[in-house]
Amino acid sequence: MPRLPGHLVEAALRSGSLVTVRHALDLGREVWAVPGRIFDPRAQGTNALIRDGAALVQHPRDILESLGIATASQPAEPHRREAPAPSVEPARDRPEGLAGTILEKLAGEAGPEEIAVAAEASVDRVLSALLELAGHVVRRPGPRFARVG
Repeated sequence: MPRLPGHLVEAALRSGSLVTVRHALDLGREVWAVPGRIFDPRAQGTNALIRDGAALVQHPRDILESLGIATASQPAEPHRREAPAPSVEPARDRPEGLAGTILEKLAGEAGPEEIAVAAEASVDRVLSALLELAGHVVRRPGPRFARVG
């Protein structure tokens, strides 16, 4: 399972969350931070993280692009085409658990609700698993998801 970057939305200069995230930065892990108002004490920690190297997040698109997931802001195709047929993958490349089940059942394009029904899982678990499938699945407008190549 890929390791997702750490994220922090709000933290004062002396907070436990900030200590944890600073350790992640020291270990070379990617960290995302949402900026706050410059005079708000609850935002001083996250603003300092951005100054010290955390990735600036101003829009959800920033996170999706960092994960390699296509967004609606990318150029759209002139007309909608069916996704290519899924290729056979070696067993070692197939993710485990729900992510693997989703990848196995996803043919063409499907919305999160359709994927949840096919995978017999809740929509929130499916959306979480789709994050693990960065590089295997691409987000299309709608929101819809399709396998890559």
